Amino acid sequence: MHNNFTRHLYLKNKIHLIIFTIFAFISGCKNDRILSNQLIQIDSLINDKTDSILIILEDLKHIDIFDNYNRAYYNLLYIEAQDKNGQSIINYDSLLNDAIDKLSPQTDKYLLAKALFYKGQIWEELNEPTEVAMYYHKAIGLANEIKDNNLLARIFIELGNLYIAQELFTDALDAFQKGYFHSNKSNNDYNTFISLRNMGVAHLLTDQLDSAFTYFNNSYEYAKKTSDSTELINSINNDLAIYYHENKQYKEALSYLQNVSEMNEKHCLTKGDLFLETKQYDSAYHYLSLSERSDNILVQINSWHSLHKLKEIQGDFKEANYYLNKFIDGYDSVMVATQTSEIHTINQKYNIKNAIAKLERQHTNRIISLIILIVLLTLATTIIYITLDRKKKVRQKIQEQEILKKENELLEKEIEISNLLNQIAETKNTILKLTYTNNKAASDNTMVQKENTLVELRNKVEILRSKLIIDKPLYKKITKLAQQTESNDAKVLNPSEREELKNIIKFVYADLIEDLQSSCPSLTEEDILFCCLAKLNLSMFAISICTGYSQTSPSRQRKFRIKKKMVEETDNLTLYNSLFNA
Repeated sequence: MHNNFTRHLYLKNKIHLIIFTIFAFISGCKNDRILSNQLIQIDSLINDKTDSILIILEDLKHIDIFDNYNRAYYNLLYIEAQDKNGQSIINYDSLLNDAIDKLSPQTDKYLLAKALFYKGQIWEELNEPTEVAMYYHKAIGLANEIKDNNLLARIFIELGNLYIAQELFTDALDAFQKGYFHSNKSNNDYNTFISLRNMGVAHLLTDQLDSAFTYFNNSYEYAKKTSDSTELINSINNDLAIYYHENKQYKEALSYLQNVSEMNEKHCLTKGDLFLETKQYDSAYHYLSLSERSDNILVQINSWHSLHKLKEIQGDFKEANYYLNKFIDGYDSVMVATQTSEIHTINQKYNIKNAIAKLERQHTNRIISLIILIVLLTLATTIIYITLDRKKKVRQKIQEQEILKKENELLEKEIEISNLLNQIAETKNTILKLTYTNNKAASDNTMVQKENTLVELRNKVEILRSKLIIDKPLYKKITKLAQQTESNDAKVLNPSEREELKNIIKFVYADLIEDLQSSCPSLTEEDILFCCLAKLNLSMFAISICTGYSQTSPSRQRKFRIKKKMVEETDNLTLYNSLFNA
């Protein structure tokens, strides 16, 4: 009873709306402005009361409207109402042409933009993608001028779908992103959903599966906010099933299809393909047979292709050949309409044209503002430059002082090392003299003191030498590289860095190098460098990195050869022990 009462109230309201509108039209014929206002009222209701509006427009179809603008407006509203009711508008091409002829950018950019958009829709039904692209771009140009975000969102979504069909995926993503931007600006949840969902499809078609999954998930939230939420959520579940299918996660894909509350032919195609992949051939045939009944040629083509594969697997080659021929015929019919290069050219042409038109539409005040902005920017840039230059000079002065300070510290260390080396030489001479003194008891006591002094001096020299090297940036890099795990892929010093290290070693350890060359002539230059690095207490891995090796085995072999040369050839075990802390 409650339902009957609601239905009665709905019909009563609809009748009142029809009577009111008819009255408005009849009285409006006496005044074009009043008529225009009535058409604007109908236009504002067309999205929410599509069925009622179509009935009203049908009833008013034969009323004489002598004003060209109002006639064009009426024709356009009638075509839009048909489209929103899911009817083909291809039979209303003459009405649309009449509306386009009667409208101009000077009379009404909004209506002309909408008319051009629907003209593109008709060309789409006629499978003429080049014409579709041209009319959509013309409509975008006008809609941009009036900043109609709702219309722009819808056009960009349709344009993106056109690009998808032509396999222009980059252009499609760009169009969908613009559709998403304008949908957000107009707070249209349905268009936002479509834009996000179609971006997911574009990424799916280009094997960018992670991005596709993200967009599908994001679109799900907007689907729940729309009046058609059930249908939209079903389509998202289908998309996610395709995503998991592409990832070969068939169990997850089937679970999403189970969430589809009402299966259509497209969902049946997805389910049939999944059962085909999982070798459930009876179920696959059942769903693919359902999907091939679709009115959508693309769903039919994909169904025939899958049925061909299924019958081929089952060994039914007659049926397989039958479906293959159907697939080829269908595919050829679709490919006739593929004009990828022409459409891409049109897209580029209109992008350039729109960019130029946008610049040409700039007002004189904007140019003046731009000049003022340039002056302000120039002034700000000058101030910033002066400030930065001043700071730069201060930084340079501080850096120069720091460099000078470091150079002085290095010089002091070098002088200190030189003085210590002189003291070592004097101590050695003293020890030598004490060796030949007559007072053996006194000389032994003094010799012990001098030898202790000699050890202390040598330790001081080693500390200073280490500091000279440790302060270098190259040493910091060596210690950082030494933290790696020993492997064939470990990073080592490059040739220029090794040459730099060699020069530092030659400078810091000049006396040690001279001693090694004189005491053990068979040592090579690389052997001597190895010995100096050992004096720095570097690990075997760090020494390997310094000599260009990523593993320690070559360094261990070199150490063994050095020991052989020192101990077996020249009997310098003490020297070897002092170098390698043996």
